[in-house]
Amino acid sequence: MRGSCDEPQSSHEPRCSHGHHPAILGKQSTRQSGPYVEVGRPPFAWKHADWISPPFEDLIIYEMHVGDFTPEGNFQGVLRQLDYLRDLGINALELMPIFEFKGDLAWGYDPAYFFTVEKRYGTADEFRTLIDEAYARGIAIILDFVLAHTAHRHPFNLLYPYEDSPWYGPGCGEPNQFGFPTLDHSKGPTRDFVRDVQTHWLREYHVDGFRYDYCAGIGCRGEIGVSYLARSTREVLPRAYLIGEYSPENSDDVNQCGLDGAWHVSSSYALKALLVEGECGAYDWNDFARCLEVIDPLQQSYARASEAVNYLESHDERRGMRDVLDSGFDEQRARPKSALGAALLFTMPGEPMLYHGQEWGEATPRLTNERNTLHWEETGDDGGKWLLNRYKQLAWLRRRHGALRGQGFSLDASYPDQTSLIYHRWDGTGDELVVAVNFSPAPQTLRVPFPSQGRWSEVFDGETLDVDIQGDYVADIAPSSARVYVKS
Repeated sequence: MRGSCDEPQSSHEPRCSHGHHPAILGKQSTRQSGPYVEVGRPPFAWKHADWISPPFEDLIIYEMHVGDFTPEGNFQGVLRQLDYLRDLGINALELMPIFEFKGDLAWGYDPAYFFTVEKRYGTADEFRTLIDEAYARGIAIILDFVLAHTAHRHPFNLLYPYEDSPWYGPGCGEPNQFGFPTLDHSKGPTRDFVRDVQTHWLREYHVDGFRYDYCAGIGCRGEIGVSYLARSTREVLPRAYLIGEYSPENSDDVNQCGLDGAWHVSSSYALKALLVEGECGAYDWNDFARCLEVIDPLQQSYARASEAVNYLESHDERRGMRDVLDSGFDEQRARPKSALGAALLFTMPGEPMLYHGQEWGEATPRLTNERNTLHWEETGDDGGKWLLNRYKQLAWLRRRHGALRGQGFSLDASYPDQTSLIYHRWDGTGDELVVAVNFSPAPQTLRVPFPSQGRWSEVFDGETLDVDIQGDYVADIAPSSARVYVKS
């Protein structure tokens, strides 16, 4: 069976994210209609000001849209689900833009006010409380930042003719693909402005870092552009997480501009092609060798495996479960495919990122101009509960095993005719794992080359193997599934 996934809609497509969905729907907020400054408010009493964020390579990232995550659609709703997120095993929240935007519903990729939280989500101190309580549970906070452009209604765009603006201009990146006023990072006033914006959120809200949207529009030329954003951030918070979004990917910029990593866009395309047993973007499951290239970021010119933030779903694409269902698979086959994708996501080199609801198989269509609240009731269904437990199992597996967070990786066997592969992860402490993957719709019997003798345990069913000096074992792998072996 051949399937297809909807072409992943990166930030380069205006229908995806950048301000082409400023719907004003539902009940209007009763708060003041615009941003304001509150004078004389006592400083927030942080309980966890001594929080130290985990190393970048240890992150399990959870991308979230505050307005859709819970029925409340606000910071208080997220706060009430922090225990759920901790138990899931994630340790970083990446929040889609939470700055003030026009109306009550939007994704925030056409920023008008950079120094205030969206009134519909709550107050500044409610956001601080959410951050403080996240830190109490070991969860870092990353903000999705849009610094390539502003909304047309931004005050800067109202002060001067565009060609005379101290802030706007051609910039050092590509021409803006979305028709927004371009922040020219080669101009001093722009650099002062973005430095102040970043410093504000680092100092006033204690956030742990940023995901820079549309880096190609910002550009990176010597010490200006993305490189300046990185340097000015680390002058305030040296350990800040800095993640870029490049579509198409640009590993050279990641290496040269001082970023920790970038969204590994090709990982989503290739893994989805294998899961739908068809095509996705530039990837086709019939070209198995090319799909496998994404599993090792070093094969795609990244300097370190940790520079790749891998994902199956994000706000820029349709749901993975939806792609599989629309490719002709029923739910009974679709959930194991989601679990298979998760097994790769949590065991391949790089940091895994989930999109909210992915962990139970959320399959809603991609809506950008109306409420699209997650279906939390599905976590109690048999299928949703099973998949959620598998995601939890994999998240905690990654947190327990340094081999899954390090650089040690080898593709030990590839079986194109069986659409299957075996890879090995290790670190310098003796921690080792072997992952056997079957993407095909039929069961496969595979020769698994274990790298060392001794006792190995399979994570999902508890099978134990005593591997002799030959190191080989023949394993039966169910359709669309993976087996993960841990060295005892």
